[in-house]
Amino acid sequence: MTKINIYAKYGSDCKKEKTGVPFYIDKDSDTYILVGRWCARNVEHVKAQAEISLQMADVDETEREEARTRVFAEHLITGWNNITDKDGNDLPFSRENAVALLADLPDLVNELVNFSLDRANYGLDSVETATKNS
Repeated sequence: MTKINIYAKYGSDCKKEKTGVPFYIDKDSDTYILVGRWCARNVEHVKAQAEISLQMADVDETEREEARTRVFAEHLITGWNNITDKDGNDLPFSRENAVALLADLPDLVNELVNFSLDRANYGLDSVETATKNS
């Protein structure tokens, strides 16, 4: 009978979930956005999403989507590197800049949300490495 390391299969790194891991836009130029994990352990994000859902129940879908994107940007985007504005000028990381950037780029939002939901992006490196090497 084969044994499966359940930690390698389902474990995740709490620090990575909160501080974020790089979602690479372009590895050659080291351009990335740091993304926290969308999960129950990111309590502040979960609470903020729940509050927005309640507050926005009676507004149209466009407004609800804008609010959800804002909460995502405020709670799960934790930094970035080599991100520029529309004119190619360096865009320093701030929550305000993250909200504005994602408001302009809905396709990027979709990719970041999918990335944040993928447990594999936040895995336990030491366990995964040991499992792969055994």
